[in-house]
Amino acid sequence: MELISLPLILLLISNIDRGHTLEDLIEEPKAVLTVQPEPSWILGGGTVTLTCDVEGESRACIWQCGGKDITTMRKEINITVHFSQTCMCYCCIQSRTCCSQWSDEVNLTVVYPSNIKKQPEAAKSKLTNFKLVSFLLAASPYLLVSILLGVKCYRAHAQAEEIN
Repeated sequence: MELISLPLILLLISNIDRGHTLEDLIEEPKAVLTVQPEPSWILGGGTVTLTCDVEGESRACIWQCGGKDITTMRKEINITVHFSQTCMCYCCIQSRTCCSQWSDEVNLTVVYPSNIKKQPEAAKSKLTNFKLVSFLLAASPYLLVSILLGVKCYRAHAQAEEIN
């Protein structure tokens, strides 16, 4: 077992002699940024939860959203979104003296209720009025025939009484 680790130790010693440290040889992990709810469309003024995950225990996270930097000791923050923006993060790792790589950017697209297509109230009432007029026009021939038959029956009944 000790013979297998000997080449690794020699490699590390040779790199330290050149001014490299052990942390230089270990690649920095990449942070992963997640958003809840999903960042497809967010209503203006809505709140989203951003989570920055990185291997190891983080001691501080740096967030960049909409051009502003936010430094916090937490891996999770809640922000209120008023305009479309991109966010990304990285964390410094407690067990090492370095920080992770920046996460990939996440786009937060904001929409406002006035931008969402809604049917105006006036159009709804016109639609109702149109349906009412259409119904009356469709029913009017039947109504007219019913009235004519009623008058005809009344006259026939009145004439029959005059004869008797």
